[in-house]
Amino acid sequence: MRWDLLSLPACPAPLIPGEPDAPSVRTPIPGPRTEALRARHGAFQDARTVHVYQDATKSLGNYLVDVDGNVLMDLYGHIACLPVGYNHPTLIAAWRSGRFDWCAGYRASLGVAPPEEYVGVIERGFMGVAPRGLSRVVTVTTGAEAVENAIKLAFIRYTRDQRGGPAEADELAACMKNQQVRANRLKVISFEGGFHGRSLGALSLTRSKPIHKLDFPAFEWPAVPFPANRFPLEEFAQENAAAEAKSLAQVEDALLAGDVAALIVEPIQGEGGDRHASPAFFRALRALCAQYGASFIVDEVQTGGGGTGRYWAHEGWGLETPPDLVTFSKKMQLGGVYLNEDHMPAQPYRVFNTWLGNPSARPSLRSSTRSSPGTSCWRPRRSPGSSSSPGCAACARPPRPAQPGARGGHLRRRGPPRRAHPGPPRAGPAAAWPGVWWLGGSVDPVSPGAHLHAETRR
Repeated sequence: MRWDLLSLPACPAPLIPGEPDAPSVRTPIPGPRTEALRARHGAFQDARTVHVYQDATKSLGNYLVDVDGNVLMDLYGHIACLPVGYNHPTLIAAWRSGRFDWCAGYRASLGVAPPEEYVGVIERGFMGVAPRGLSRVVTVTTGAEAVENAIKLAFIRYTRDQRGGPAEADELAACMKNQQVRANRLKVISFEGGFHGRSLGALSLTRSKPIHKLDFPAFEWPAVPFPANRFPLEEFAQENAAAEAKSLAQVEDALLAGDVAALIVEPIQGEGGDRHASPAFFRALRALCAQYGASFIVDEVQTGGGGTGRYWAHEGWGLETPPDLVTFSKKMQLGGVYLNEDHMPAQPYRVFNTWLGNPSARPSLRSSTRSSPGTSCWRPRRSPGSSSSPGCAACARPPRPAQPGARGGHLRRRGPPRRAHPGPPRAGPAAAWPGVWWLGGSVDPVSPGAHLHAETRR
């Protein structure tokens, strides 16, 4: 790959003083210090998934520095978890200012005795960036927990509407024996290739790789094909329309079968292989859910927090009615669910746990939301309803579908098909062109005139 042949938009001056000008690779990757640390680490914990050990203090901005001194342009972002890169000065200053000492001395049980400052964090932090039409939030720790609680909220809403009143004594007794007739037949629709987490309930919705699901019991819930539109869109308009119509027909068949409490969908399937659908497809999903009384859950664990150029990817769909629930994690620094008033449980403790997230994540969220609007990547680049990925119009070529099962960041093609590139050299579990780091599985070569994009999955 000749990086000097790429015609890319001019980059602004680094936002972070001292950020490296370019990658610098000194050793094979993984390097000798990483392998030595892996041997120590692996004696007690599974370290086979580790790609490099990082120098946390030297990493800066978009560049990861590993313990061997390699400086790598990071297209991976710790599985899409870095909203403003490494060691942003606004975040460091926030911690050093003392403004967040209230969450440094102990970890609170936020549903029982939260610090006074926590109320302001919810008001100005989480609700300050809430999706339109969603007036409530539940915070947890991870994306999988966010999905678990989103489907629980959907089940609570659905059974409440069916029951029409409080639960009877026989239902209370049956639930303690896992014998609830009404609840045990409920279903959630998900899509083939989707990823919604690895916890036991979420795994019934995850359909990206067998290794996630093998040997674990699962609910027999319906899965329908995701359209996975082909690009360029103008060349595959009929084919894409047919794929979306087929998917919508199968969604309606599943809804007609009854007992469907919710449908969950990702704006972009990342783990499934960088797969997209049109805004019209998502609008039709929203309408079907409303028609048949199913909650519409948008899983923005991957895309939320500005990863597509909008704070929430679904804002690009032109929805007349917002989603019922939106899950988040990763760039938001902890997990959670935004919900509308109709999905707020009537009783406390229906959706609850000890921590309800981690207070130490609040400074990161607040600092990142204050830092990000000044950067070009956070300015909406297309009109509502045009795409989940604003900013690609100038490229004219959205991404070619990657190999199914691709995990982690990969470079998205923004040009016509070219001769296959052999891809980056591999050394151990990591894949990298010199100085560029992502978690491999699929490598998509980049053509001249392309933009570089990275999609990662939790």
